[in-house]
Amino acid sequence: MSYSPKTYNIFKNVNSNKMCYNTKRGETVEKIGIICEYNPFHNGHIYHINQIKKLYPESIIILVMSGNYTQRGTVSIMDKWEKTNIAL
Repeated sequence: MSYSPKTYNIFKNVNSNKMCYNTKRGETVEKIGIICEYNPFHNGHIYHINQIKKLYPESIIILVMSGNYTQRGTVSIMDKWEKTNIAL
């Protein structure tokens, strides 16, 4: 699987404990948005969310998640309500 340069940089920043492009470690971030699919929700997703909570504990995390269909147009393995409950 290949990633666009922008996507790769996001993953690279997650692994180097820098979650946002324009912030420095310890800087306050009011809101953090994640565009996600969670089909299926797995340990990598848990790690990603926990790292954000660890680095920016005062921030609000906003998830924009696909519904009953994936971003590619196939049927999701869980409905949107199940995915929402798991993510919360």
